[in-house]
Amino acid sequence: MSAAKYLVAFIFSINVCFTVYMAVQFFIPKAYGNGLHAVGSTIVLATTMLLGLSTRRLWTGDSKQGAYLFFAALAVSFIGNLVAQLFA
Repeated sequence: MSAAKYLVAFIFSINVCFTVYMAVQFFIPKAYGNGLHAVGSTIVLATTMLLGLSTRRLWTGDSKQGAYLFFAALAVSFIGNLVAQLFA
């Protein structure tokens, strides 16, 4: 197994842990925050799910679709950050 495969496996394992954490945080009711907090959580959850799909595609050798999903995750994150800054 090449070093690139180990790097992808490491990124995927971190992403899986973070996705589980964000999914739990998303569905637990909170006494703080507003609608923007929910939007932010949704954007972070969507970004981590896209990154998970991207690393899975890179792991299985479909690098073209993996790269597309990676840049889609970056776009979702960037647009979400921009929206959060506009309404903050």
